[in-house]
Amino acid sequence: MFSRRLRLSFAALGLVALGALTACDKPTPVAGIVAGGKYVNAEATIWCFGDDVYTGPGSCSERQIKTPRVKVRGGEQVSVEVPKEVADKGWYVAVATEPAGEEKEENEPQFQRGPVQEDSTYFSFTVPQFESTPMIPVQVIALGEGDTNTGIWQFLLVNSEI
Repeated sequence: MFSRRLRLSFAALGLVALGALTACDKPTPVAGIVAGGKYVNAEATIWCFGDDVYTGPGSCSERQIKTPRVKVRGGEQVSVEVPKEVADKGWYVAVATEPAGEEKEENEPQFQRGPVQEDSTYFSFTVPQFESTPMIPVQVIALGEGDTNTGIWQFLLVNSEI
């Protein structure tokens, strides 16, 4: 027979474990890029669960992850892949048209939005030429109702000719 103190200890341990489990982040969907025979993937840096939409910092789950890099040449074909749950609601690829400078606040990259993909898990595009930068940021944006953003993945295309 267990003593009352031992039973209370096990009960407290169980509550702590339950609290730790509920505090864990849910995994986010994974998107990937294929280029030059190589595949890199990443979890979403921002993901809205359920019917939530991204309205600014703190409105959805946000993760600090190392941005995956893939080496490519300017003019090369790159393919992006998203899970079916993202494809069902729509998504698009945004490619930076101007590089970010050293001081990020002043030189945020400008992104050119590609066509919205609906019911398709795969999209290909041609990498722009690396004119004044060794890297081109790429974002994959998941859409919700009314063209609202519900998720963002980030990748870096790195000039393989440097």
